[in-house]
Amino acid sequence: IFSKSKKNKHDLSGIAVTAGPGLNGALLVGTSFASGLAAALNLPVIPINHLEGHILAGFLDKKNEFSIDSFPFLVLLISGGHTQIISAKKLGNYNIIGESVDDAVGEAFDKTSQLMNLGYPGGPQIEKYAKLGDDKKILLPKPLCNRDTLNFSFSGLKTAVLMEIEKNKFNKDLNFKYDLAASLQSTISDILIIKTRLAIKKTNFKRVVVTG
Repeated sequence: IFSKSKKNKHDLSGIAVTAGPGLNGALLVGTSFASGLAAALNLPVIPINHLEGHILAGFLDKKNEFSIDSFPFLVLLISGGHTQIISAKKLGNYNIIGESVDDAVGEAFDKTSQLMNLGYPGGPQIEKYAKLGDDKKILLPKPLCNRDTLNFSFSGLKTAVLMEIEKNKFNKDLNFKYDLAASLQSTISDILIIKTRLAIKKTNFKRVVVTG
């Protein structure tokens, strides 16, 4: 890390580390390493909230389009374990105004990928197959999109995919895999867009950070 960044340990003023939320094992490894390194270099440890890091990702823009004056703004946070719409009013003041009531986007991709025998992680595999398919070929549901709520639901997509697989004897038809992957990816994208547009309408915020 030091050689790639062309920095040395004397350039550091502190050690930042993700303190949560996340998987306990990964958090334990990270905090243990950070604490040991900080103790060896006599530097402070700075615990960082995982989700706040995502929220503030817009400030990493090299064009400097984001500044403290960019508040308030919306955040569409989509990751392996989280799907949330967040109102970021000011630094440290965040309000979740919409989230998945069941699976997160990442979980939806992983679970449906397993049903399709595409392996893990699901997102990259489904994207690969989706490029070869027709996203209009298979109609999949868009749960909660006809309701005045900013919450998401993705678990029903897993059931819909399973039903399509059973109906079409999918393992014998590679083109069906392509079309199903394309339809799934397109449907999930539509759901995210519909909910984000609704959030913009409800808040009148002018900026949206898509992160995860």
